[in-house]
Order: sequence, then C-alpha cells, then structure tokens
Amino acid sequence: MNLNSPKPLEGIKVVDLSTYVAAPVCARMLADMGAEVVKIETFRGDPWRDTSKSSTFTDDFENPMFDIYNAGKKSICLNIKHELGMKTLLDMLANADIFITNTRPQSLKKLGLDFDTLHEKFPKLIYATITGYGDKGPDCDAPGFDNVAFWTRSGFLMDMSVRSEKSYPVMSPTGSGDTVAGAMLYGGVMTALYKRAMTGEGEFVTTALYNTGIWMLASMIMQAQEKYNIKFPKERVDCSPFSSPFCCADGEWVCITVLDYLRYRDTMFRILDIEEEMSKLDVSSYKALKQQSDIVIPIMEKAFMKKTSSEWIKLLKEADVVCGVLNHMKDVSRDEQAIANSFIQQYNFKNKEGESCMMPCPPIRLGSQQPPIAVSAPLPGEDTREVLIKMGYSTEYIAEMLNLGAVK
Repeated sequence: MNLNSPKPLEGIKVVDLSTYVAAPVCARMLADMGAEVVKIETFRGDPWRDTSKSSTFTDDFENPMFDIYNAGKKSICLNIKHELGMKTLLDMLANADIFITNTRPQSLKKLGLDFDTLHEKFPKLIYATITGYGDKGPDCDAPGFDNVAFWTRSGFLMDMSVRSEKSYPVMSPTGSGDTVAGAMLYGGVMTALYKRAMTGEGEFVTTALYNTGIWMLASMIMQAQEKYNIKFPKERVDCSPFSSPFCCADGEWVCITVLDYLRYRDTMFRILDIEEEMSKLDVSSYKALKQQSDIVIPIMEKAFMKKTSSEWIKLLKEADVVCGVLNHMKDVSRDEQAIANSFIQQYNFKNKEGESCMMPCPPIRLGSQQPPIAVSAPLPGEDTREVLIKMGYSTEYIAEMLNLGAVK
C-alpha cells in the first residue's frame, strides 16, 4: 500500500466564510484530506482568535485553540460589504466546489449569499451551513453557541449536574459540541460531493447545534421520556456494577465495562474474589445484577480497595475485560497510545522557534494516507496577496483593492 498517494480531496476548492468553532471544524477536516481551503475573515479576524488566546493567556503566534480548528487553511481578509470585496468573494465561489458558512440566514439573504441565490449562479456549488437551532420554528434565526444550543437545550447541563447545597450546573467542555457538529457537517459535505459526482448538481447541506446535541444524547433523551421516566444524573447505586468506576488502594480509579454478562460474570467474581458473597445473591442475569446494585456495588468497592489500579488493570486485561484508569485530560498529551497513532501530535508555534505543544487531531484515517501533520493556522490575511494573484488578479488591481479597503 502506497502511504504517499495523493490526498483524496486534492483539487477540491473550499471557501470558508465561518467563525468560531463548529463550521471551521468541517473546513479543517476537508483541508486534512487535501482540499484547498481559503478562510474569509474580516479585517479584525475571526473573533475566535481573541477568545481562544485569552483562554491560554498567549498571543497570536501561540494560539493553539485557534490552530486546532483552522490548521491547513489559507487566510484572506475581505470586506464583503465593499463592492470589490463582494465581487472577489463571488469570483472565488465561481471556481469553488464547497462553500461553508455559519452566518445567520437573514444576513446571508441580505448579502445575496443565501443558497437559492448562489445555486442559481453556481449550480454545482455545495453549500454547507451550521445553525444554532435549525431553519424552521420560532428560534430559527436565534444566535447559538454550543454552550447554549448544544449542551444547555439538550438537557445535559441540568440533568448531568450532581446537586448539593453548594452545587451549580456542570460547565460545558469548551468547543466539544461544536466539534461534533462540525464533524457531522463534514459527513454531509462528503455525501453531497458523492451525489454531485453522480448527478453534476450541487446540494444544500446543513446541521444544527441543537440537533447534534439531541443526536449525541439520543439514548438518554429516549430514557428520560415519561414513558420510561429514567432520572438523571443516575445515583451510583442506579448504575450497573459491571459498567462503573471503582477506587483502588492507591487512590486511583479504574472503570470497567462488561456488556456480555453471562460470558464474563464468573470471571469477574473470581478476579475480585467475591464468589462466595455473590453466590448468596440472585445474579443469574444482567437484569438481576442491576436490580441489586445497591448490594453488589459496595461488595465490589471493598474488593477493589485491596489492590492498586495497576494491579487491577493487569488482572482485568489478562481476562480480556474492557477497563481503564480514569485519566486526567492533562494525561492525554503524554499517552503513548495516542502518540503512536497520531491521535495527538507535537506541532511548532508560528514564528516561535523551538516552542511547541501537543495538538489533538481529527479521528478519520485512510489506509492509503499518512496521518495529516499538525500545523499552525494562518494569521489574519496572511495569504491575501497569494490567493488574489492565484485567482488571476493583477498586482495593480490588488493594490487598488487595498487602497479602497476591499481587502487587507
């Protein structure tokens, strides 16, 4: 197998008129597969640049939270409210395969960048967009970030919060809902590319943060309906003893997941040395085990405290039981398994010689390809001249555009 064969999306051109995280994730994944992605930014740049670097207390040259979602792209600063700026964008779209945006529908229509208008001009163009809440209903034009549209409205923040006198709702993980939505949009775009190859026609592709949140929590949302009335968050004794974490003698926690109960039941009881205790209970089925979780879990907790986490991992793995130590997020950047598979890679900061950190990478791999190399994202407008020259614009025309404030 040739691992240096051309990337599958080489020759595909993408115009990325999007900000923050969700839609840029889709464009980043397309870039990893070989597409030429040009990110359109305002003169002050994508506002996520400032938000993300404030989270790491760094500068433009060390902005890893921006780089994650924008690596491999080119950046052009374009004033689309200027006549020449809009003409430039339309010239780009005339030669593009994919247009990605998260601009609100009413703004796109006002600018003449809605799907119907562009489809009439460029019938082969694939038009991909992410909204907060979908394109119908009372909130179709409402703004949405993943913290609210994905995590809050789906019920996760409220129902997964462990309540006490001084507790507050769990905080959403930064950009995680956006990342899932962006990956979903990527799948839709690839489906539309296949359809275009068959029919020659472009397509409208969309997803919503709220829809993606509902889909991610599908099993829990099903259970929470009045018909089943399962309450969240589940108390420890409401969880399956065979799919729970347990504290070990060294203070570390080990999580096990045993779904084929009849196959592993006796093995687990033997490893934990609780055969005698369990023989006194009716645990002949998985349902019976769960119904007695309030009795079984304390027995297992006592057993796990007799050995360290590393000792338990060794015993459980030897028995082919799915298990793992509860990691901290900081542990992932040093995880040999993640590094060996390029799930996370070292990358160097732009214009900061010798300085680097570890970048998480998209999870799609093709057998004919080496994993994409982690790189920095462009600075705002870093590629403006290069992109315009490649489009055939003369240096004189580019200079005029710069003077008139159409580009930067």
